Amino acid sequence: MAEKARIWKPNGKSVNARKVYSKIPFYCDTDGCNAEMIIVSMGEKTAHFRSKSKQEHRFASCIRNDIEFDTDKYDKSLFNLDAFKRNILSTSEKVNIHNGAGGGGIVGTGSRIAPNTLKSIYAAYIESLSSGEDTIGNCMYSDFMRCKENYTDFISNPCGFFIVETSYYHKVKDEFAFLLNVPMYNPQTQSFHVKVNFTNRNDFWRVYNHHKKLKKAYLSIMLVASEWKAVKGNADYIAECTISKSSQHTYISLD
Repeated sequence: MAEKARIWKPNGKSVNARKVYSKIPFYCDTDGCNAEMIIVSMGEKTAHFRSKSKQEHRFASCIRNDIEFDTDKYDKSLFNLDAFKRNILSTSEKVNIHNGAGGGGIVGTGSRIAPNTLKSIYAAYIESLSSGEDTIGNCMYSDFMRCKENYTDFISNPCGFFIVETSYYHKVKDEFAFLLNVPMYNPQTQSFHVKVNFTNRNDFWRVYNHHKKLKKAYLSIMLVASEWKAVKGNADYIAECTISKSSQHTYISLD
């Protein structure tokens, strides 16, 4: 559910859906994308834009327009990077939403919790791009997020724990592994590739089948949280990591 769109033409003025009171031509709010948008629930607090055709979008970054951080559920100030890292890299899949990645709150009180999933942390990051606030809990996004805004930091030094914003490139032959684009695919930007290995074959095939169903596989954001290492002298990819559980990755497609 996109909050903003361009009016009249693809490079037109960007408007908020809540300030629209007539049905005129709308376009994706991403620079260089000509995808048509439609207004939903016009004149109401829930007003938003939807794609007329998802396949008209040109870039994976168009997906960012649909992402909204849930401030009723999450409190960014409660986030603790060390706790999140321990949780996401542990062998257990179970996440305790009140005592896990940052803690906060008592079960049953309805209190807010720390962002503790890749999607909620990513939504907080996207929100920060508008607010200009780089801090989340006890750290900065730049400490562990590697997205299109700072992907060059990852290219120059991919070693360490990072949540990396990628898009799908292709399956590695005869392996439970993918090559992914960094930064997200954009025909106007050079893409580097990273290799993501899976220890769980069922998890691997779920990700593979998701992307095979998409008419444009690159129109999906894949977030990967892991300990990364650089790969030297390989023409196919510059870094790699290993995924041992499903909470270490997530994909987000167009709404």
